[in-house]
Amino acid sequence: MRRRSAFSLFWGPPLLGLGVLLLLNVPDPWGWFWPLLAIWAGAWLIGWPRARRLLAGTTNAAPAAAEDWLEVALNGAQQGLLTMKADASAIQVRGGAPSRKAARINADGLLDSRTTLVDGRLVMYLTLGPRTPWLSNDWQVELSEAVPWNLRLEAGMGRLHLDLRSLRVAELQLEGGMTQVDLTCPEEGESHMRLEMGLSHLTVRVPPRVAVYMTLRGMGRHEVDRDTFQLREDGLYVHEPESPDGRLHLYIENGLGTVRVVQE
Repeated sequence: MRRRSAFSLFWGPPLLGLGVLLLLNVPDPWGWFWPLLAIWAGAWLIGWPRARRLLAGTTNAAPAAAEDWLEVALNGAQQGLLTMKADASAIQVRGGAPSRKAARINADGLLDSRTTLVDGRLVMYLTLGPRTPWLSNDWQVELSEAVPWNLRLEAGMGRLHLDLRSLRVAELQLEGGMTQVDLTCPEEGESHMRLEMGLSHLTVRVPPRVAVYMTLRGMGRHEVDRDTFQLREDGLYVHEPESPDGRLHLYIENGLGTVRVVQE
């Protein structure tokens, strides 16, 4: 049903508009069949998600129904692996999944989702649809704070907001093309992150009590607080607070974009 909702909202408006355009350019009433059919099909697709909610006894004024969210049970998993691909989207990833849930994702525009449990490891694959005028909500991904995560994210275009401060992230691999990325790193634990950015704008926010070992490469612009992150002779930026709460090993490959690293 989630795929049907995304399909309806994605194709309904263009089909309706095409029907109206064809109708305006067909003076002969005998040629109105196909334009009217396109208008009817587009209107039906647009109205289908709302009609389905009304038949289920809900309205748009009510809070989001359970069917509007994809919830993935933890099922005793000891760790999680999330692989997510998105293009031309606005995405938020953060902690806060409900108790005994590995993840909670709003489903409008969700094109594909697969989950499997292998030897105590929950493996999730998500493909998120593009942001359009009629699908204007930011995609929200909430992850469980009870297990460590490995995250593999691909974003061709759009905006990506990663608030990982409350999560345990053992590994993050991020590939961004023309993407605006705002990353807040975990406050505790040890994390290994590799960020490969093209023509992107990346902001990395590091909590004060986290030790940092960071390598920057590429031809883009780098903005680093040298008072906080000390540059060693081997090109490694280091911040080592006394008795740190966490450790961050960070490698950034910056093509032609802008990278800003701050302590917050």
